This record gives sequence, structure tokens and C-alpha cells, in this order.
Amino acid sequence: MGTMEQDALVSAYRLAEPSMAAELIRRTRGATLDLLRHGHRLPRQLTETVLASDDRELQVALAHNAAGNTPDQRLSLARLGDP
Repeated sequence: MGTMEQDALVSAYRLAEPSMAAELIRRTRGATLDLLRHGHRLPRQLTETVLASDDRELQVALAHNAAGNTPDQRLSLARLGDP
């Protein structure tokens, strides 16, 4: 995913109501996985939804993105166990 596409997806998550994050993930799953793996400015709505979900694929993608994770997110991922 290019920088413009990544920026557009980040903006979509930031502008969306928090309750819409799960639906946005469903509709943009491939691009969202790429964003979780490689993004540097992950929107809070996205990371909170991923952490609250039972979706191991999304959690693994988030766990492997050290640059995109805040210390609080890393702690939340650690509480989930080994994704």
C-alpha cells in the first residue's frame, strides 16, 4: 500500500465514529492488515478495536508493528498472550 492510500485509510479511521471501526475493518480488511503491519500513525479507534476483538490475524499484524505501537498498546498485546 502506498503512502497516499495509507494516509487515506488512517484518515477514514480517525474520522469514523468508534462504533464504526469494526465495520470499516471488515470492508477494508486487506488494506487494514497492511496498515497494522507497517503503519506509523495508527488511529486509536483502530488499535482499540483490534485489541478488543478475537481476531488473531489482526492482533498478530499489530503485534509485529513495533513502530506503530505505543507502550500502552504493547502492554495490552502482552496481556492477550502470544498472538
